[in-house]
Amino acid sequence: MKVVLLAVGSRGDVTPMVALGRELSGRGVPVTVVTLADYAALVSAAGLRPATVAVSMAESVAAVPGGTTAVSRSMLAYIRGVSRWLAGIAPAVADTTLAAVEPGDLIVAGLLSFDDAAALAEARGCRVLNALFAPLLPTAHGPSTLAAVRPRSTTRLNTWAGSLALTVTAGMATTTGRHLRDRLGLRHTSARGFVDLVRRTPALAAMSPLVVPPAPDWPETALSTGFWVETGPAGEPDPRLRDFVAAGPAPMCVGFGSVGDTDVDLVTAAARRAGQRVVVVAPEASASATAEPGLDPAGALVVRAAPFRWLFPRSAAVIHHGGAGTTAESLLAGRPTGVVATGADQPYFGRRVAELGAGPPPLRRRDLTVDRLAKLMSALTGPNRSFRSYAGEIAAERGAAIAADHVVAHLRRTTALE
Repeated sequence: MKVVLLAVGSRGDVTPMVALGRELSGRGVPVTVVTLADYAALVSAAGLRPATVAVSMAESVAAVPGGTTAVSRSMLAYIRGVSRWLAGIAPAVADTTLAAVEPGDLIVAGLLSFDDAAALAEARGCRVLNALFAPLLPTAHGPSTLAAVRPRSTTRLNTWAGSLALTVTAGMATTTGRHLRDRLGLRHTSARGFVDLVRRTPALAAMSPLVVPPAPDWPETALSTGFWVETGPAGEPDPRLRDFVAAGPAPMCVGFGSVGDTDVDLVTAAARRAGQRVVVVAPEASASATAEPGLDPAGALVVRAAPFRWLFPRSAAVIHHGGAGTTAESLLAGRPTGVVATGADQPYFGRRVAELGAGPPPLRRRDLTVDRLAKLMSALTGPNRSFRSYAGEIAAERGAAIAADHVVAHLRRTTALE
């Protein structure tokens, strides 16, 4: 019997699971992490056992019609693009998951793998914990849901909108689950069934209670833990990155996620207009990142990856897509934060960053221009800025450790009941 962490998705889906896995391993719990080939080395470096899906993130995203632009322009485009991407990798995900999971294992699954875990609970008697990296539980409390109609109020309209959002998301979130259920001879999960599963499955809300206040009407089985972030060394930067950061004033750091479309030309033009040095994190999956990694004469360095724990505290400000993991790292670094959101949880985290006073109101990705991005850069670094730092509070939360303690207690409790 072991714990299997289903971390199918981008880097933002993997790194919090690795933080949890490291804490579990330190408590003597055997851990296997199901993840794409791109992140197997990240899992192994943490001393955990990877179960590697033979799929490359960059190549599989590129195979989706429109590539990263299919998920970077609007909420609807995001859902359609991710659904197509998941459909393409579903057979490989099923192969790896079926080989990794044994009867009786405890599975911790995020949104994209939750239906897979539910299928294995049905077919193999596995136990399931729902890892929530975004506030998906329907609630009347506006600050605690990404689907709030009235973000600052408590109203049944917010509960209704949250249920509707889960229903709409179900088609995307059950994509790999449908394939796995076909393999296991099980019925597909309906949209209503998915919402019911989310509501009744014990959940670990892997989000800072400062950022996502625990709602009084969440189920009693939902535990707010804090962000799952690594507590070890910050990681060593590439020598070019280290030298660039040291060569002048603190640069801006700009990147829109490991799947998002990062337009290097737009970012560097905005930095020139704002008079800022900039590090652009533009992963391989980014269709618009046509520039080769390296130094631009105007004071921009393009990199394909960077250790955020090292880079963010050394940056003048951080501009990102508003993913949960990147938001956690920017708040942990105590840097002024600007969010350029597309869909999913990104507009929510952008809104919460602004409500907390850690940055200005978010921009929409589809509306981004050189002028708007330059103004955002200036607002984050100008002499009149007055953004709050939450570095101490976030660092003190120990989210992954709290979650690991809960997983161990859940293992003992459910084992004793058998």
